[in-house]
Amino acid sequence: MSVGKDLYFECVGGASGDMCLGALVDLGFPVELLQESMDGLLGPGAVAFSHLHREEHGIRATQLEVKVLEESTHHRHLDRILSMIGDSALPDQVKAASSAVFRRLADAEGHVHGVPPEKVHFHEVGAVDAIADITGTCLGIHHLEVERVFAGPLKTGRGTIRAAHGVIPVPAPATLALVQGRTLEYLDLAGELTTPTGAALLCTLSEERLSLTIRPERTGYGCGSKTFPGLPNLLRATLGAAEDTGCGHQHHGCHDTQEHHCRHGNDQHHEHGGE
Repeated sequence: MSVGKDLYFECVGGASGDMCLGALVDLGFPVELLQESMDGLLGPGAVAFSHLHREEHGIRATQLEVKVLEESTHHRHLDRILSMIGDSALPDQVKAASSAVFRRLADAEGHVHGVPPEKVHFHEVGAVDAIADITGTCLGIHHLEVERVFAGPLKTGRGTIRAAHGVIPVPAPATLALVQGRTLEYLDLAGELTTPTGAALLCTLSEERLSLTIRPERTGYGCGSKTFPGLPNLLRATLGAAEDTGCGHQHHGCHDTQEHHCRHGNDQHHEHGGE
């Protein structure tokens, strides 16, 4: 059995579900495997993935597009999403990690709307593209044989954005609930940088490190479709061996993620800023 690797996410710009996937594809996660797995989870023809390489401030990055081909108009509750994941053919570690991310999203959305997590309607984060983003990211981390996931500070812009319930502030209330206990850097930029899906993925799966010593093996860059003045819209993911500092809090990774670990810590799919 091969030795697990460490993965370090850096929010050069922001973080969204498609940027997480783009960075992992740039690291070597095959889009064909992603498509095959999502066909099994969501049904053939539900979603299609495409990717392209483009330069962001002179840095070549992968932009991954999740195109929803067939989407139900019915809202999904947490139990329905967890059942879909649990009944799928995904590896057990991926099921556990994906379910933990969705539970954390439900907690945050429930807190914002004043309802229990199980009553949350996933009309934004529960859309087909969000399911693909979350399970796809967890599958990519598993495929790359990552044992530990680390992340630096998250970033946010300012202003307002339009979501399912109307105009909301940046960062989105759900994002702000998700990043409690983490370092959040406010930038003087108009627009959303870190989305709820991006925040849920990084805050559930990773341990925050403000500094890290790592022996890099390779690096991937995921980019969003939006551009911001003076800021590369990039999420960088470095795969390698990190020095163990013995911090001991939040040891995550899709090879050993369990719910008790992960709980510490557009009018459709709310992914404005990272895309």
